[in-house]
Amino acid sequence: MSDGENVWVEWVCEALAVGCDRSDIIEEIRDQGHPDPQRFVEDISASPILKWGLAQRKKKRPLEIYKRLHTLLDQRTEPRLCELEFPKDQHLFDLFYQTNQPFILKGWADRWNAFLQPWSADRFLEEFPSVPIEVTMGRESREDFDLKAHLLKEKTTLGELATRVLQCESSTNDFYLIARNYALDQPELMSLFEEIDERPILNPDQRRRHAALWFGPKGTYTPLHHDTCNIMFVQMWGEKRIDLLPPHRFDLFEQSMNMYASLDLRTAQQAEQRTVILKAGEALFIPVGWWHQVEALTHSTSLAMTHFYQNNQYQWYQPGQ
Repeated sequence: MSDGENVWVEWVCEALAVGCDRSDIIEEIRDQGHPDPQRFVEDISASPILKWGLAQRKKKRPLEIYKRLHTLLDQRTEPRLCELEFPKDQHLFDLFYQTNQPFILKGWADRWNAFLQPWSADRFLEEFPSVPIEVTMGRESREDFDLKAHLLKEKTTLGELATRVLQCESSTNDFYLIARNYALDQPELMSLFEEIDERPILNPDQRRRHAALWFGPKGTYTPLHHDTCNIMFVQMWGEKRIDLLPPHRFDLFEQSMNMYASLDLRTAQQAEQRTVILKAGEALFIPVGWWHQVEALTHSTSLAMTHFYQNNQYQWYQPGQ
């Protein structure tokens, strides 16, 4: 057998081993100049040596998956976040999702039309000035401003809020449009959904009440807490600092209130803490149970989405109660 034919044998065996369609393999080596590709592939496929090799590979496959998973789990104490590139690393998404591992996703959201005309205060003021919304106000007047957000709701318009954001020259946490203000339920803002394409990670048919807007000035802050579902958090305008701690920090429940912990990672940094500066066009996957706190480093708009194709129902996970 010639060296060239040896190369063909190795290539065909590898292609069969990874599950390539036999007709595609035949077509490929025909294009490479093999004189009788169909018989060549059929002879290799019928080889008892190949069948034995495939059986051995199948036996080793669970061990390979376990080793990969074990390596991934070992990285949970690593202080940096993994970065995935879309679509090159799309096959890793399910692995990270199922193993409860946060990551930064690049090359996905920044392709949306939303970034041709950013969801900025200027744009909200120009295009949606009279849209009625709710905003949480007076947040700096009480320590439990996020836990008791329902007591701080005030009605205004998106234009009035945008004007206030633009006029704000110093950092403040006093006013903020948050997820629980349900701004995207307003029919006048539904056109914003035409500017995003969350496929293939999230299901556009399930957007209602599963996509939430965050909009406010520099300095808005959400204290350390965990959620009862997975979240894809996309920075639409400006920058935010997000600090995370893993779910196995059971000590955080000792002085927690519901899903909120008393620890502030800005002033009490932890060995297992992971910090990311999320920029416009980047997305952060925050798995269920991961403690996280968020601070706007600039005037900022964010989009939080939970309508994954995979199961995302974990309401039972509320150990703080």
